[in-house]
Parts: sequence; structure tokens; C-alpha cells
Amino acid sequence: MRSGFYFHVTRRIVANEARRRFGLTGVPYKVNWNTAYYCNSRCKPCNIWQIYPQTGGSQKDEIGRAELTRIVSSLGKHLLWLSVTGGKPTLKLHMAETSMIFMTHALIYA
Repeated sequence: MRSGFYFHVTRRIVANEARRRFGLTGVPYKVNWNTAYYCNSRCKPCNIWQIYPQTGGSQKDEIGRAELTRIVSSLGKHLLWLSVTGGKPTLKLHMAETSMIFMTHALIYA
């Protein structure tokens, strides 16, 4: 199972590199998804929790479910790697539902 996964990922990376070398657009296979700019911790080296207070933003200004589904669906089964980052992802409203969007519309191995 794992060897098949690594073969699949390696094949996608090589294919993307070949596309780029011939001037074609590569297909993204990895997404770093910044869930939100809020956090209930106040760590000294990180100031991500200050972004919303400084800009006046909130969760209402974030990407909606319909738009997220459209974006992830457009990637199709090319998306192999998802990194969830940004503040505290567990504080995001509907985090389980948005995670299921990625799991449903993309080929992601847990």
C-alpha cells in the first residue's frame, strides 16, 4: 500500500517537472491551506493572532464552503498533499466539514 502511494506521488512530481520544463503549466499536487488568522495563544515568536484585530477581519470574511468546494474540485484528484496551518485550525468554525471537502474531492492519503 505505502509503496504504491510513493510511486504515485513520485510519478506526479516527475510529470509536473516535465510539464514545467516544456513550458506547460504544472498541476499543483500540494496545498498549504491557511485556515484562519486567529489563535487563543499569545506566543512571543508568532503574531498571527494580531492580524484580525489589526485589519478588522473575522471568520465571516474567510472563504465559504461553496468557493472552497469549487477550488478543491478544480484540482480534482491531482491534490495529494494537504498541510493545514494558520493560527489554531481547531478554532475554525466548521473545520470538520471543510476537512471533508478536501477528503471527498481530492486524493489525499491520511
